[in-house]
Amino acid sequence: MKIIPEDEIKAQWSKLTKYGRRASAAISPIRWAEARLSAGTGKRTEAVSKGQVISCTSNYGGNSRKPYVGIEVDGALLTQLPPETARALGYNLILSAEAAEQDAFMVEFAEKEIGVPLPQAAQILGLFREWREKNTI
Repeated sequence: MKIIPEDEIKAQWSKLTKYGRRASAAISPIRWAEARLSAGTGKRTEAVSKGQVISCTSNYGGNSRKPYVGIEVDGALLTQLPPETARALGYNLILSAEAAEQDAFMVEFAEKEIGVPLPQAAQILGLFREWREKNTI
């Protein structure tokens, strides 16, 4: 991989910005990107939602000497989490996805199969959510 000289980064950054940001501000993100491209990352997974690419990567901090999971949206780093936090988030995402599908089923079934109007279907959904919260292990 070709390392981009700092003068070239500053020149290109100056062309892109119209709002007075310092060209030197581009050096750190460019070096971060270069390091990722040259060293690569661990496992990478992606999902696309409404045109956004959400990706997760396994990483190891050379300075911190600790593992972490990077979460990015459209290539921009959103956060870095320790593995145990990432696992908890993943579990909660799965639970939320399941609950969302159950909610959709409840409303659609009440409306289309039983003939309940939407306002009453929404009330049934509220009761179902209360029941689910009380009865979920």
